[in-house]
Amino acid sequence: MVRNRPDRLVVQIRLDGRPAWLRQFRGADPPAGVARAQARLRQAAEVLGQDLDAVAPPLLALPEQGILITAPAPGRPVAHLLAEAGPAERAALIARMGSWLRRLASATRNRGTFGPRFWLNGLEARIAAASGDWIDRDLVAGHMQRMRAEAARLRGAAVERGLCHGDLTPDNLFVDEPRPGALRLTAIDMQGATEMALARDMARLLA
Repeated sequence: MVRNRPDRLVVQIRLDGRPAWLRQFRGADPPAGVARAQARLRQAAEVLGQDLDAVAPPLLALPEQGILITAPAPGRPVAHLLAEAGPAERAALIARMGSWLRRLASATRNRGTFGPRFWLNGLEARIAAASGDWIDRDLVAGHMQRMRAEAARLRGAAVERGLCHGDLTPDNLFVDEPRPGALRLTAIDMQGATEMALARDMARLLA
């Protein structure tokens, strides 16, 4: 078991003797969650081309149980490689991830404007829901004050939008070398892909 949350269960399994990942959607309409995830994975696979830029594809859907099974990503998580890399290697890996994101967004890129209230509302909701003595409330309040000030200056700024991963972290991208000198990047956990500011995914990766 990898994740067991009210909204989703993630388990590493074997399907027909081969490693696979099982995701069970929980909530008001699990079959709809499976259908959306399948559609997004197929859309991303078509855009990426599944050569050196790829996504782990769906293998089996059981909508009535809210279950979607996907193939594993080959290679190692980028997070492990970044931890071992020197400055030049790290810069090359980050650039490679940026090119993967550019490929993913290639067919859907468009110009928009920055609306910070959506993001600030989401942060404020998380803060309100958080509990525990481990939280440094003064530190969080200081960060929020700074972000509100930055947001006021950035409101209406031009942004480039496109189909994004939605959760682009080094743990969600795997690297292998299918042929000498060629690095393949394969993404997992892609069911959240949606159209949004490309800077958000890249910023999350860099952070």
